Amino acid sequence: MRSNAVPRAMMPVYERIVGLTDDVCDRQLNSEYRDLAREMTGALCRKRPSPLSSGQQRTWAGGIVYVLGRINFLGDRSFPPYMTTADLCAAFGVGESTVHAKARVIEKALRIGVFDPKWALPSLVSSNPLVWMAEVDGLLVDLRTMPREIQEVAFAKGIIPYIPADTPDRSSAMVEDRFLKRLRKKSRKGLRGWPIATVAFYGPNLSQATKVAVSIVPSENAEVAELRDWKVDRGDIRSDPEVAREILEFIEEHQARSVAISDGIIGCPHQEGIDYDGEWCPVCEFWHGRDRFTGQRVH
Repeated sequence: MRSNAVPRAMMPVYERIVGLTDDVCDRQLNSEYRDLAREMTGALCRKRPSPLSSGQQRTWAGGIVYVLGRINFLGDRSFPPYMTTADLCAAFGVGESTVHAKARVIEKALRIGVFDPKWALPSLVSSNPLVWMAEVDGLLVDLRTMPREIQEVAFAKGIIPYIPADTPDRSSAMVEDRFLKRLRKKSRKGLRGWPIATVAFYGPNLSQATKVAVSIVPSENAEVAELRDWKVDRGDIRSDPEVAREILEFIEEHQARSVAISDGIIGCPHQEGIDYDGEWCPVCEFWHGRDRFTGQRVH
């Protein structure tokens, strides 16, 4: 658990920066980004000396959210919420070069790496390959595939957020074919370098996927370079051999060295503002009032 304590001398700076990040996150992102931005601001305030002691609070606020966004696929439409770097900078009223410079300072101060699991959104923990990677007997392994006894030790040490053996993957009860197994095998190898392919499934409910979106992120600081999606009118897209072949070809064509896959189905296959207007899709009644990541009712 990260400490939220802030030194008294840094409290005015903390409150001004958090006021800015809260405003942008509440209006354009979500509460998970808001809470992590608060925690990251607090962590930076506790540094001695704190990098936040100088410079404009607005640029630091933009840098903090940008760092969190890079870790959590903010620039990838397949992992909502989605926001481009240009839109993020506009929201804070700062330039992109300034935000990139602040991001480098933040990452160095907090020793943040690519897809750093310490700063992953709770809803994306299962999709972050680095959350589950650990060294066992000198070998790098995916702890989700290890015996429960090893998972218990890792959980007790705070290495993983929960014991996978006690929380069955929602996707395990769904259609599982050779294509999905191959993709998951790639995903479980963890971060192998760039480019990175992200795979997200969408459907009218939690058991049927009718759409899959694949994005290619070419390098650490880059926006999504390629985005392609596939849809089916009937059945489950994960069992369509033609779609399977095309997705694997798409990933290989762009020479993706790492793959990240969403945990199960993450919402309606229709896009707000494109396929429909309003808060909820009129076609997919199941998702009305539900969280897209958990499927649980939120109101």
